[in-house]
Amino acid sequence: INGNLYEEITPIKGLTIRFAQALEGYDYRRTAVLKIDGEVFIAGDSGWAVEDFSRFYRMTSTNTIEYKFEPFKNHRFTILAGQEAIVNESNGFGASSEVMTDARLWALTSGAETTVADLSWSYSRYTYNSLFARLSYEFNDKYFVDASFRRDGSSLFGANKRYANFYSIGATWEAKRENFLKGVKWIDKLNLSASYGTVGNSGIDNYLSVGSISQTSTPYNGVNGWYLNGPSNPDLTWETLRTLNFAIDARFFNRLDTKIELYKRTTEDMLMEIPWSYSTAFDGGWGNIGNMVNKGVEVTIGYDFIQKHNMRLTATLNFAYNKDKIVKLFNGRDSFTVANTGLEYTVGHSAGEFKYVRWAGVDPATGRPLWLDKNGNVTDTYNDDDAVLIGKSRYAPWSGGLNIDFVWNRFSIQAQFSGVWKKYMINNDMYFWTNVTNVASSNKIADVLYNTWKQPGDIAKYPAMQYTEHHFDTRFVENASFVRLKGITFSYSLSDRALKNLGNVLKGVRVYVTGRNLLTWTKYRGWDPEVNSNLALGNYPNSKQVSAGLEITF
Repeated sequence: INGNLYEEITPIKGLTIRFAQALEGYDYRRTAVLKIDGEVFIAGDSGWAVEDFSRFYRMTSTNTIEYKFEPFKNHRFTILAGQEAIVNESNGFGASSEVMTDARLWALTSGAETTVADLSWSYSRYTYNSLFARLSYEFNDKYFVDASFRRDGSSLFGANKRYANFYSIGATWEAKRENFLKGVKWIDKLNLSASYGTVGNSGIDNYLSVGSISQTSTPYNGVNGWYLNGPSNPDLTWETLRTLNFAIDARFFNRLDTKIELYKRTTEDMLMEIPWSYSTAFDGGWGNIGNMVNKGVEVTIGYDFIQKHNMRLTATLNFAYNKDKIVKLFNGRDSFTVANTGLEYTVGHSAGEFKYVRWAGVDPATGRPLWLDKNGNVTDTYNDDDAVLIGKSRYAPWSGGLNIDFVWNRFSIQAQFSGVWKKYMINNDMYFWTNVTNVASSNKIADVLYNTWKQPGDIAKYPAMQYTEHHFDTRFVENASFVRLKGITFSYSLSDRALKNLGNVLKGVRVYVTGRNLLTWTKYRGWDPEVNSNLALGNYPNSKQVSAGLEITF
């Protein structure tokens, strides 16, 4: 079921009272019997039967009252207030039976082995409740101001801090509508805007704020016991994003479109797992770990190179720069290492900066592997304590793209390029492809054959074969910057005359060929640089695709 219903009342001009309800949900049931040919169970006398049931629903109730009025000429106001509640609930259970010897007796009770371990049950429920208000003001179709406030609560968070307040205010000036710019022919549009506000993030799993218990896997003195499985955090609360934004949106000479946006985004009370002292009996739990700042600029430039009735060529270039920095961590910490990721969160550094022991190459005289210690001195002894922040991040500060749209009569070409720069990633595949400790059982890249140290004086990339030490160090942190032709489409549409010759039965016929991910420029040696992770291992790459199609409109 996916249904929506609303009731709306307009008792007086400009006043709208609306009640809206939405329901998403399903019931799912499975009956399964493992048998073959309708007579004999698979695997001899060990057939099985299963009964599963699950139910999910999400109910949303939104109630608003809105009033629009114009107390003075060219002064227009809109006031809105509302309440919204969301309830999510899911539950399920299942049972199975094994060692069923006759396919005609497939009821769960017919199995010789039906135990508590064959039973399953689940239940989850979480809710949201919100109050909100918005005020909009418009003057003379030139000046626009919006302000909003909302109070959001969620059962996902701790009992002490389930509710939080968020707000925003923004203004837009359509400067081209001013009298002193109306006569400026080369300016077609000029809008200036600014805004500041906060929004909340609740993207976590359910029950992370409450302590959980589990049943022991083996009984003690004939009785199953219970133990504390997860810690509680009654102060777990909303992650808050504060954004200050300035933007210019303009069009010049009826050809050039530009949009420039400057922003500063501060994320407070970031939601993450944090390490705990083992003396608490837990290795960690969910909490609000600290604050991070992102500063950047986004620019879009579009130009209509050709504007003729039978030919059009438009190119749109966009690029962005973003610099992130951690400004605060929990409990007064300056840093903490995210286990098994190669990342360390450190105040004053990027959240995606890698921390590794630095690779120093191969000793030409002996063929031994070399590293740098914490102080930058060369050593032939690997030590995890020598790991340092290396100034390279998994998050690319630069990104951009180029779209080209060309139309000539009934023929057209659309192409999209995208790329990121100064992005780094751990090439875990290369770790195995260059590991000589298992050379007898696993193929290596050809580079290992040609660039392994063999004799004194060799300037080699890989140590002598007798040195089998293989560690994650900076040699596996690779530049994953790339530029990719994401898509290109060639199409041709039949003319009106050709359609008329077909008897005017068809309104349009279009033939096209589309290619995706056809070309990629990168220095990354793994399967695909377009992986959103700090580490890549066996990730299935984006495939190259070519497809052809025919669109017919009646």
